[in-house]
Amino acid sequence: MGTASFLDGWATDVPEEYNRPVTTDELIAAVEDGTVVSLEPEDLERLLDAAEVVRTDATGVAGSIRTLRLGGRVLVQERSPEGAHFMRALASEDAARRFVDARLAAYDRMWDG
Repeated sequence: MGTASFLDGWATDVPEEYNRPVTTDELIAAVEDGTVVSLEPEDLERLLDAAEVVRTDATGVAGSIRTLRLGGRVLVQERSPEGAHFMRALASEDAARRFVDARLAAYDRMWDG
C-alpha cells in the first residue's frame, strides 16, 4: 500500500503566471482600499528595497514596525508576534505616526501584564 500525498487529486500544473513574485506595484494596489496585506519574506525584501524608510521602531514583541514612503503613499509594515509580515496604507505620515504610536503603546501594555 502506497503513501498518500496531500496533493493527490489536486492540480499541480499551476500556470506560471500564478507562480511568480508579487510586484511592488501590485502590493501598493492591494492596500489602496485600506486592506491589510500579508507579505511573503521575498515580497517584504523587495518592498523595503524600493521604499524610503521614514521611521523604524522596535516593538519588543514582534520585531520592528516601519513607516515607509513609496510612490507618494505612506505605508506601515509590521510583523505579528508569530512572525507573519503585514502592510497597510495610511492617509498621511501623521496618521502613520498615530497608528505606530498606538501600536507601540499596546505592546508596552503587554509587558505590564
